[in-house]
Amino acid sequence: MKKIILLCSVILFAVTFNNGFSQDVLRLNDNKSGEVAGGFIGYPSWILGISLGSNLAVNDAYGRIGDMSTYGMKAGRSVDLNFKYGLGTRKKSRITVRAGYTKMINDDRDRFFLISPLLTSPEAPHSFYDIITGAIGYEYVFGSPCCNKQTLGIAFTFNNISAPDYNSIRGKIDGAMRIGLELNAGYEFMLGKSGKTGLALGFRYNQLNAFNSSNATGVNNYNLNDGDGAGGAGFSRKIGIFSVTLGLNLYGK
Repeated sequence: MKKIILLCSVILFAVTFNNGFSQDVLRLNDNKSGEVAGGFIGYPSWILGISLGSNLAVNDAYGRIGDMSTYGMKAGRSVDLNFKYGLGTRKKSRITVRAGYTKMINDDRDRFFLISPLLTSPEAPHSFYDIITGAIGYEYVFGSPCCNKQTLGIAFTFNNISAPDYNSIRGKIDGAMRIGLELNAGYEFMLGKSGKTGLALGFRYNQLNAFNSSNATGVNNYNLNDGDGAGGAGFSRKIGIFSVTLGLNLYGK
């Protein structure tokens, strides 16, 4: 009987201690000053960020200049503005909004897409593409109150794809609006003790025309021609871009 009472006492003490610890952590997370304590920063309600990206063309976007079954893209650079809004008490779910600009360039020289100076001195023949993107999606946060967080997300993207007159071989392409699907993952690092700023490393794959495509019907044939009809490559061409991004975030309560 004494052993049973002792065991119950130990279990009760453990439960009480664990509950008290959990409440202390919650108080740390809800610290109005936002100070980092014990590796916790609280649950940010919103995040505003800017990021720079290095991009690699994939799917039928990637190809050599002379391969007319592709778009002759290879690599590029991008800049994005990001806004995220946390849902619920612990902010593990976020609504995400992004606006970005991407420049894709290729002159068939072998370059490593992450670090090569792609935007300087391309040699003809070459390809140039301008992509303006808006995206809205959902993101799940692992370790929401912690100084370092991991994220997984999905988004619908709205992409305006065009090419200028000096786009070699393929020539000018008028702006074409395409609806795409994006998968992304990220890692956030807090800076300082305030919990108000941080760095964000991101990885994303955007298939720009996942939901729609079309072919040229006009005389000048300035369309993107990504459909499987006349004027294109004879099949539906998928335009994909893989990006690695690094940015600065501002966190707000």
